[in-house]
Amino acid sequence: MDKLIINRKEREQLIMLKQVKDGQITQAVAAKRLDMSVRGLRKKQRRYEKEGDAGIVHKNIGKISPWRWSETEKNFTIDLIRSGWRDFGQTFVAEKLSELYRIDKSCEIVRQMMIERLLWMPKKQKIQHRKWRERKEFFGELVQLDGSPHDWFEGRAPKCTLIVFIDDATSQILHLEFVKSESFKGVAGATKNYMSKFGRPLAFYVDFGSVFSVNLNNKDRDKKT
Repeated sequence: MDKLIINRKEREQLIMLKQVKDGQITQAVAAKRLDMSVRGLRKKQRRYEKEGDAGIVHKNIGKISPWRWSETEKNFTIDLIRSGWRDFGQTFVAEKLSELYRIDKSCEIVRQMMIERLLWMPKKQKIQHRKWRERKEFFGELVQLDGSPHDWFEGRAPKCTLIVFIDDATSQILHLEFVKSESFKGVAGATKNYMSKFGRPLAFYVDFGSVFSVNLNNKDRDKKT
């Protein structure tokens, strides 16, 4: 007779199932004591009454999990990768193992093995660092424009946008002006007022460049701005 190996949990289930079979306790009581559903206990009860003690022992006891490698499979796969599959990823390897050699392993299991044996290295995601632009050397060489829409007058006047002109070399605020909106007309008017005081810089740096571009899909594109 084969020796039956059971764990503590299965031993407790056997005791409860025998008591249910002998009429000492109900299925509901047994299920509560085993911390399982009545439906699950009934399933185990039927298997126990049909197969005896062996009916509740886990069916994979003593077997190699299908998710694990046997040493033969692992060494065979390693030889394949080193001989001709080194440039391929885990998906290709998993597919070819199943297709050609009937070794069925998930891509994740193959990936873990390849990383463990240094046969494949995951690509590191590159972090794009923001490049800081060097400031200009001379006053007036570059002027930054920035627009900030806000309820500046706290309900005492319509919402508007504050346009600010900042010298890039010195960070000095050169001109402030409220405009109706961050439109071409508003920005152009503020720029005209700025240049009347400071003249024209070599260049402007703006973060709302779309107000200076033409939207060809606009149904009013033929109208003058």
